[in-house]
Amino acid sequence: MLGGSRRALHEFLLAQREAGMLLCLASKNNEADVWETFAAHRSSAAAAPFHGLALNWESKAANIGALAEELNIGTDSFIFLDDNARETAEVAGSLPEALSLTLPEDAGLLPVWLDHLWAFDHPVVTEEDRRRSSSVAQTREFGRN
Repeated sequence: MLGGSRRALHEFLLAQREAGMLLCLASKNNEADVWETFAAHRSSAAAAPFHGLALNWESKAANIGALAEELNIGTDSFIFLDDNARETAEVAGSLPEALSLTLPEDAGLLPVWLDHLWAFDHPVVTEEDRRRSSSVAQTREFGRN
């Protein structure tokens, strides 16, 4: 199980997904290690499906570009969250149109910090927003067949 603030982050991201945002993961890790971590947290929000994955050692900016192309959206649609200020600075420098934010160093502040991010405000969530996740998944599945 994920604990405390990390669980809050995963739950927050899942709520954003349910509100119609596309959830992607760009991780500088060995792919097998990422899947092993997800398997270890199967009962947690970490096992939630992503709309796009980039699991490799390439720059996160390059991976965001690849994810944007894969999902047929602009890089200006991305809100990049990372706990590493170097990574967020690299993305901000390479993709200034994407919003790049560094998670607070004090993990205990994470839930309050997330609650105050204007970029995640949804004044109205429509049925179309709620269906976006499954619609994107269906479109991607259709494209693979």
